Amino acid sequence: MTRPLVPPGAGIAVVSPAAPAAHTMPLRLELGLRWLADAGYRPRLMPSAAGADPHPEPAERVADLHAAFADPDTRLVLGAIGGNSAVTLLPLLDPGIAREHRAATQGGSDLTSLLWFLHHHAGTPAIYGPMAAMGLAEQPAVLDVTARGIAGAWSGQPYECRPGEFWTEERLRIDAGREAAPHTQHRAASGAGGWRAPRGGGRARGRLLAGCLEALAWWVRGTPSWDLLTRSDDVVLALDIALPGSRWSASGLGGPDGVDTMLRVLAAAGAFRHVTGLVVGRPRGYLQTERAELDAALRRVVPEHIVVLTEFDLGHTQPEWALPLGVECELDADAQVLRVGAATGTGDRSADTA
Repeated sequence: MTRPLVPPGAGIAVVSPAAPAAHTMPLRLELGLRWLADAGYRPRLMPSAAGADPHPEPAERVADLHAAFADPDTRLVLGAIGGNSAVTLLPLLDPGIAREHRAATQGGSDLTSLLWFLHHHAGTPAIYGPMAAMGLAEQPAVLDVTARGIAGAWSGQPYECRPGEFWTEERLRIDAGREAAPHTQHRAASGAGGWRAPRGGGRARGRLLAGCLEALAWWVRGTPSWDLLTRSDDVVLALDIALPGSRWSASGLGGPDGVDTMLRVLAAAGAFRHVTGLVVGRPRGYLQTERAELDAALRRVVPEHIVVLTEFDLGHTQPEWALPLGVECELDADAQVLRVGAATGTGDRSADTA
């Protein structure tokens, strides 16, 4: 039997490779740490994540990561929140420290660059999934699908991802002082659960890779970690869409036009060369017309042989599944299920001697 990646009672180091969570969203961070402790884990907040400085130096944040990986008690290095400045840490990171102690790393959004770097250079387990001050800070409790995804990914055993009964993109201001929503308030459902196969059904098998579309296009493309995607055999790729649609943003940077552009950037860089199945996370702030435009963008850019499943519970809406990188999986679009295989405890070490 495969050993758990994060066994019951394990030590979990909570880091903020970009913005310090305690400064940015202290109450949400408190909720996430409480959930981990109530679940029987032993979370500890690393210094730069706990500090009041809104802009800790990259050296401080890297020191936290090195200390977390060097501690033999750490079984998981868990991101608190995302932030695009995480990519600035990569030239300072020593993957050998992570490689020696083999702790897993989990995070989402812009932490994609960190996950892929460690999985590729150190060969350590990486999980694209809920962060301490985000998906683990749901009130009054972590959503069932999210909890099941964590249990599956952390167990190291095979598990299945299926649609939840509902999803939500409502934003509750629990870090807004006197205007904060009470910790007992549920987020309102934004729609019924269920995923869609815009190209019809089909099955796809391969190694599972997951990440934020924007982070892959901006921070991972062109780096050695890109080899995870372009020098692999069959791949099932899960993409989380971070930038919102017009209901949330008037900047014009997001929405289906932005997704179309980034999909084309990925395609030009060979991202779909070995992809057999594509899972697309549910976007936030999209009008129904924008969802139709997103489907059209996928039809235009993604090669026809690839099985596509959209509206998946991943990343920037809730609930969200946790997806380990590098494990074998099967995507069944007809049955609306992603079957995730057992974790091996290793990643890709092809770059160790590069």
